[in-house]
Amino acid sequence: MTIGRVKFGIALVTAKGLQFNEKLYTNSQMIRHQWFEHAAKYGEWECPIGYIESNLEFIVLFDKEEMEVASSIELNGTLKDENVIQAYYEGINNLKARLISIRDDKK
Repeated sequence: MTIGRVKFGIALVTAKGLQFNEKLYTNSQMIRHQWFEHAAKYGEWECPIGYIESNLEFIVLFDKEEMEVASSIELNGTLKDENVIQAYYEGINNLKARLISIRDDKK
């Protein structure tokens, strides 16, 4: 199996997801740390990423001490199954509600 060379690029964090090469990406850390809500409230920002041009289903984000993989929620520039997208957004909303509940319980 031949894997292409890793290239580096800049993705844009938006309210809809991490945008790169006309696709949207996400992962659990972005959701947990409310990147998309922050982008909606305070504005978008750029994020360095690594990618393999022959497979844009996944990209890699770099942190100070580790790397994280983000998965595409789009296929060839079009959204995947609408039910999957709806479930994704419902999952985000459920996670937000749980985090708020946990935070309120600690007060």
